[in-house]
Amino acid sequence: MDTQRSGLLSEMGVFWNTYCSRRPNIMLIVCGSAASYMLKKVIRNKGPLHGRLIRKLPMEQFDLYDTKRFLNSQGCDHYSHKAIINIYMALGGIAKYLKAVDKSMTPQQAIHDICFSKHALLKDEYSELYRSLFRNPQHHYNIMTTLTSRWSGLTKSSLAAKLGVSNGHITKILEELTASGFITEYQKFGNLSRKNTYVATDFFSYFHNRWMTGTNKSRD
Repeated sequence: MDTQRSGLLSEMGVFWNTYCSRRPNIMLIVCGSAASYMLKKVIRNKGPLHGRLIRKLPMEQFDLYDTKRFLNSQGCDHYSHKAIINIYMALGGIAKYLKAVDKSMTPQQAIHDICFSKHALLKDEYSELYRSLFRNPQHHYNIMTTLTSRWSGLTKSSLAAKLGVSNGHITKILEELTASGFITEYQKFGNLSRKNTYVATDFFSYFHNRWMTGTNKSRD
């Protein structure tokens, strides 16, 4: 709805400030999966909606425990704990992916069917997912490909050096990937923020880059 020239957000801001803000029974919930849009246009809005945000509710994927509960609800309660861990490491805690697990198959067969078969559900999911979330996804691909080649992650400086770009070039991209849940920033005790480590923590992206594309051979 908020296309480039629609003016939707500015009109919404005026409407909110002149009408909705005076009525305690009205609540505006803004939902969006495009991290760059949500960060720039909503969270850091510089127009009429500036300072109106009262809470952020990130929609995170299931953790391992809830993944087990979800699979059990789908009839996969005969799967062992090891089998559920294998599925979780391949698909993550994304309900859409987990729902595709066929309870009549073994976990190995289910992963093959979803990821590697001729008409696999997730065969083109990786590229389609990033294109739907980011305006210039190639930069995000490059960062994720680099980060998924190392278990321990990389600092911003090390990552920029590997990509052959400046720290400033990837700052916004790292922020968008972090906001979208693809990577996690870890702060080492006593270190400044520029020494923080970025680790790929989206299981499907990791599985895709390590196994589905065959591009990453490193196991460090």
